Amino acid sequence: MSLTSRFAIAAMLACVVTTSLDATTLVILRTPREIVVAADSLLSLYGRRPQQVCKIGRHGDTVFATAGLVESQDGVLDVHAVIAQVLRRNVSWIEHVRTIKRRLQEPLLRTLRRMRRELPDEFRALAGGGFALHVSLAAFRDGTARLETREFFVEAGDTGRMRLRVRRVSCPADCAGTVNVFGVGETEAMMRHVDQLARYPADLATLAYDLVDLQVGATPAVVGPPIDVIRVNAAGVAWSARKASCAR
Repeated sequence: MSLTSRFAIAAMLACVVTTSLDATTLVILRTPREIVVAADSLLSLYGRRPQQVCKIGRHGDTVFATAGLVESQDGVLDVHAVIAQVLRRNVSWIEHVRTIKRRLQEPLLRTLRRMRRELPDEFRALAGGGFALHVSLAAFRDGTARLETREFFVEAGDTGRMRLRVRRVSCPADCAGTVNVFGVGETEAMMRHVDQLARYPADLATLAYDLVDLQVGATPAVVGPPIDVIRVNAAGVAWSARKASCAR
């Protein structure tokens, strides 16, 4: 459960990032003019039986996507609710990002502490790699496609003290090249396909759908349909594929 490789497809100067996480597949394709996000729908974390969820949301002109510990059974942690609440505030893009990061840390820590008490085996497996939560925010602002990702890693010492370490990607600053590909969760099959591409198709939404579908076929026990796809560019935000629970 850790950030693994960042590598380039030389012909297209594409940055590819993968983060390992059980029971999700999320892909983000970014160019300076557009961001496309696609995700599967299967969730089976924190002692719950597998269920169908929406891993992508939107508020106004902002798209967000999540993976990992996104909601706790006791209601302490609800990542989508926090993000939606913060995005309703009339503040700057960067203040939205900072506030979401800040407001997620305490409920995430509380959920992890409870997980350590009640599900010690699952917690030890998670703590081995440390990866707990991924949040992406995408919008088209000031003439460019802006992407912010925050990944929360748990660090638990021998004394029992727990803290979070946050890894960030901010684009355009951290996105060199023409096309950037970010993969979260179960990504081996789809990233292998990306690595073999001679060039990217013009329709990135179709590519994003096909990549997640490829991974669903490769690992059906942990990721599953339907597949949701959303895009954000100068024309606004538009769903390319969505299930009823992602109707926002």
